[in-house]
Amino acid sequence: MAAAKQAGKYKRRQPDSERHQKVHRYREMGMSLKEVADATGYSRSQVCRILAKDSTIT
Repeated sequence: MAAAKQAGKYKRRQPDSERHQKVHRYREMGMSLKEVADATGYSRSQVCRILAKDSTIT
């Protein structure tokens, strides 16, 4: 993996923007973090990371 990174071939898994948008929509609808996590298949901590990351961008 290190050699691939140096060669510029290794790229991380790209975020699933559709699922991230669902996270934001569900939160706007008033769902709790656990409910959003259950509905999207993410863990609660991942939902928190998505919301924190995207809120600092906008």
